[in-house]
Order: sequence, then structure tokens, then C-alpha cells
Amino acid sequence: MLPGLNQLAYHDRLQLLQMPTLRFRRLRGDLIEMYKIMAGIYDNRVTQDLFQINNRHQTRGHSLKIVKQSCRLDVRKNYFTQRIVTNWNNLPENVINATSVNNFKNRLDRFLEHHPMKYNKDMDYTIT
Repeated sequence: MLPGLNQLAYHDRLQLLQMPTLRFRRLRGDLIEMYKIMAGIYDNRVTQDLFQINNRHQTRGHSLKIVKQSCRLDVRKNYFTQRIVTNWNNLPENVINATSVNNFKNRLDRFLEHHPMKYNKDMDYTIT
């Protein structure tokens, strides 16, 4: 531990050290995995039924929006296939249309650069 940091609150230490919260890193990782699934980087036989693309032409935003399936049990709300839908659908077109995984990461980092959840663990998990 660096001297003087133990008196600071957790989110103040993160901001001072420029380290994002675990929640933020988990969200970033989920979005990267979702990009790999949607871009066909993983074997299609494994991922073909995970998500259903919203084919309605009235959707705003990007063309790869996915339908959020309803779930009865609270435990299912924490599954990757449920927790990623809202955040994926809220990403802008220029992030989704990246040409490679590294390009997606760079665009995602620029988009999330000033998100309040980056250094504050109590913030909402949803991208707006």
C-alpha cells in the first residue's frame, strides 16, 4: 500500500491510481465477449442460439440490437445472456461496427472513458 492512501475512500483511491472498479472491468469484459460472439469469432455451432437479433426496422441505434428474453427466476437475471443485453443495445453504432477486436476495445474505451461507474463501485451497472 502506498503511504497516505489508507485514509482515502475506495473510489478516491481508484481515481487517484487511475484504476477502474471491478464492476467496470467486468462490464468491459462482457462487452468484449459479446462483440466476439456477434462478430462470429467463436464457433457458430456453439453461439448460434445464445441471442436473437432484433429484426424490427423500428429500432434506434445500431443494427445488431438483441432481444432481451424474459426470465421468471431472479437467479437467471445474472446470467451473461441476460445481463449483457441492455448494455450491448445501448452502445453507439461506431463502437459496434469495429473491424477487429482491438478496434472494438479502443472504441469502447473511448466511449466509456468518462462513465461515472469507472471509479465508483456504487454506480448503476447500465450504460446510458
